[in-house]
Amino acid sequence: MFGPGLTSLAQAQEVLKIGAPLAATGPEAREGALAKQGYDLWAETVNAHGGIRVGDKTYRVKIIYYDDQSKPQISAELTDKLISQDHVSFLLGPYGSPATFADAAIAERYGVPMVEANGAARKIFERGARAVIVKGGHMDKAFDVLFDGGEPLMLGGGEHVKTENTHGSGCTFASAIAAQLAAGRPLRDAILLAKAYVTKAIEKGFSIGKGPGPLDHFYRSHQEPPPRGVHEVPQHGMHPAAEPASR
Repeated sequence: MFGPGLTSLAQAQEVLKIGAPLAATGPEAREGALAKQGYDLWAETVNAHGGIRVGDKTYRVKIIYYDDQSKPQISAELTDKLISQDHVSFLLGPYGSPATFADAAIAERYGVPMVEANGAARKIFERGARAVIVKGGHMDKAFDVLFDGGEPLMLGGGEHVKTENTHGSGCTFASAIAAQLAAGRPLRDAILLAKAYVTKAIEKGFSIGKGPGPLDHFYRSHQEPPPRGVHEVPQHGMHPAAEPASR
């Protein structure tokens, strides 16, 4: 329950609108529902921690969903609607490569960033996307590669985190990149920070119910700071700014 002060603060926050055309019906409804769970968990986590701060303003995240009925053409039409009518600032991609191809073309035309965690990244890059991350979590070494027109940037490359609790990792990664971009960070910095965050969240994941458990999106809130004069070396080899600051 929020007190009057917190309620007023929440109402005073500006809203960062993010669009997501996802399958709620049709053959890809199950996968669309899982992707939506990941997106919703990210938004709830961000808002619970005060939103996204950009300069001297703080934004509350609002995700606008439309059901693309598992049809790429409808997904593209909804993407156009999200941009031209709902005026979203960013897009979280649909499920599946066909819908991703269609939506990416619309996003590119309007110049709206789209973060995609549920499509074939290499094929998307070949179609002319400006920046694509090729996920490599299924490889012997856990690394991803960013293509953005310059030299490919390898992310990670270390051993896999020994855990089965990876449910929602792709959606979390996509959402974390969107949050960092919304905060005004350059693309490569945004991706490095998001990668470091997701890696730590996987390390701190926990079992709940049956099957793979979720990531721990709140790991920073219950991590003890190191003693004075002792500095923890980041184990993920990513961006040091992703580490919790000691007090």
